Amino acid sequence: MDIGGDALKTETDFPLHFGALREEDLDALFAWRSATPGAWRDPIATTIVKHRQWYEGTVSYEDWIRGVYDAYGCFIAQTQLHPIDWHNKSAEIGLIVNPIMRRKGLGREIVQDTLHYGFRNLGLNTIWGEVYKCTDAWLFWTKVCPNMTTMPQRKCWDGMVWDGASFRFEWLLLVCFNHCLVCFNHLLAFCFVAPNHA
Repeated sequence: MDIGGDALKTETDFPLHFGALREEDLDALFAWRSATPGAWRDPIATTIVKHRQWYEGTVSYEDWIRGVYDAYGCFIAQTQLHPIDWHNKSAEIGLIVNPIMRRKGLGREIVQDTLHYGFRNLGLNTIWGEVYKCTDAWLFWTKVCPNMTTMPQRKCWDGMVWDGASFRFEWLLLVCFNHCLVCFNHLLAFCFVAPNHA
């Protein structure tokens, strides 16, 4: 089934694709969100009605909000760069993966491709996010982006006040890192490969 969008290069045995978030997937997305309510800054998933209003008022008209689908068109995850500040070339990243598909390396791959699209295709300079200790997403984002800024007492949830953290990805830093990595690889090749061919 061809759903369009950009192919993701994953470590799994099946390809994934970005595509427009389909209305038929809203019920599944609502169930995923409802299973982890402490993860969300805004209570957009409190009722299915509000969830559909979010879809009609945001997904259908603004920014970059995509579903992630496997080769058979099955809904695997939802990723987004929203809201986008076009003037300052920045956006907030968001991700939710089907609970039964987590811990398979999909999240990290989807984030990498979302960042690539935001920087390369949308021309963004900064992509940022926010996460809270009251959710499993905390462990995921600390692995993906270990340089976080702690925000004490950021989230009220389940009768407690939890710390949060903000994180950011900078286009310029990623470019510098990639250039350093290329230079390092050339240096290794010169030190260890070149002498063998002298």
